[in-house]
Amino acid sequence: MISTNPSLAVVGRFVDALERGDLDALNACFAPQARIWHNTDQKWATVEENAVGTTYYFEAFTSRTYKIDRLEPLPGGALLQFVAHIVRTDGRTLDWPGCVVFDIEDDMIVKLMEYIDLASFMAAVG
Repeated sequence: MISTNPSLAVVGRFVDALERGDLDALNACFAPQARIWHNTDQKWATVEENAVGTTYYFEAFTSRTYKIDRLEPLPGGALLQFVAHIVRTDGRTLDWPGCVVFDIEDDMIVKLMEYIDLASFMAAVG
């Protein structure tokens, strides 16, 4: 989707899975020992723990399109800056900005740190 660079290619698969709402494909981007952190709760989670919130995200929003503003390889990972255009089940829409820092090993995400604008997200779900 995005690049043949291994670090950027796994990010491409990650974004594609988010857009399609494919939890299995999304989780396949992660190494078994991967850890995920969100600025909203500042806690580390396993892939399995994170799947609870991701499932809600897929169920609450019928459409998810990511506009990539910046995607750059970093030593040992990648940086993704985006605006997600999401549509609620009731038809309301939201443009939701965010940034993700990935640590990547062997074409798998081992650490994901996501920074999102929680106020705009809460306005959409509230």
